[in-house]
Amino acid sequence: MSNLKIVIDALGKVIQDGAVGIADEFIKSIGNLSNEEASLALNFQKIEKELWAFKESIGWVKSNFKKDIHNAAVIIKSSSEDGVKINLFHVFLDKNNYPMIESSYPMLMVSTSEFDMELRKNFGNKEMIILK
Repeated sequence: MSNLKIVIDALGKVIQDGAVGIADEFIKSIGNLSNEEASLALNFQKIEKELWAFKESIGWVKSNFKKDIHNAAVIIKSSSEDGVKINLFHVFLDKNNYPMIESSYPMLMVSTSEFDMELRKNFGNKEMIILK
C-alpha cells in the first residue's frame, strides 16, 4: 500500500470514526513521505518552529479557507517518534466533513517543541481540534 493511501485511509478514519488514537499512525504516514513525494502528491507544507501559537494555526486556516468548498479545518496533535517534538497536522474538511487530501487542497504539518497557552487550552486532553 502506498504511503499516500495510508495517509488518506488513516485521516478518513480519524475524522469519520472519531478514532483520534489513529492520529499517531496518520502523522507517521505523513512523516514517511519524502519531501518530493509530499510536494508532488499533496499541497503539503511543513514548518519546524520552537514555539507555535494558536493564532498561527488560525491565520493559516483563514488564509487557505474557501467557504464554497470547505466546511471546517482539523488540527491533529501527535508526538514525534523520538518524543521530543509535537506534530500538529492541519487539514480541511469538505462540505460532507470528509478530509480533503488531494494535490489541490492545502495541508500543513507543524513540528514544534511547545505551543502557546491558547493552543494548549483548546486542545486540553484531546488530540484533535475542529475549527469552523
